[in-house]
Amino acid sequence: MVSYTRTILIATDFSQPSVVAMDWAAKHLVQNGDRVVILNSIQDMPMMSMDPELADVGIGYVTTDNAASKALFDEAHLYVKEWADHLRSHVREGISVDVQTEVFFGAPGPSVVMRAKELAADMVVVGTHGRTGLSQLIIGSVSQYVNNHCKTCPVVLVRTDPEHAASKGKTARVLPPVPTPSAAPRQL
Repeated sequence: MVSYTRTILIATDFSQPSVVAMDWAAKHLVQNGDRVVILNSIQDMPMMSMDPELADVGIGYVTTDNAASKALFDEAHLYVKEWADHLRSHVREGISVDVQTEVFFGAPGPSVVMRAKELAADMVVVGTHGRTGLSQLIIGSVSQYVNNHCKTCPVVLVRTDPEHAASKGKTARVLPPVPTPSAAPRQL
């Protein structure tokens, strides 16, 4: 049985904030002997198909297209392997790290929380777009979900700094952890 110093779960949706989070983790968090698991969770979305007999009138039905799902899964697997290679090349010199990759179908937030628990992860790293207000309400936030529901380990949220991202490339700001209700001090 291999013994790791720590297990770090890095969740990615292949977005710019995910790149920033992974690069930040490689530079600042990953230590010699760590196991890093890079996880991509694909929201399993049904595909619209047309019944050939009803196509003239535009009546379709919702189905899960296995061929399309498999193609999406295979493509995500290729990307996540590229990300693993990228992470290996960006850790500090002299650091030996075991990088593993995983791709799942399912809601990203719950998938990340579930895998963190199953892996007994020591921390989860998630990039955040920094959405607030109506945009967050409509689009949602995987990072917020993970931060609020992951009770087994700390969650590190790495936010792309929007003021510098466009002009200077990838910059990051690590957001402080939000205390869970059980960890918050009691007031009398």
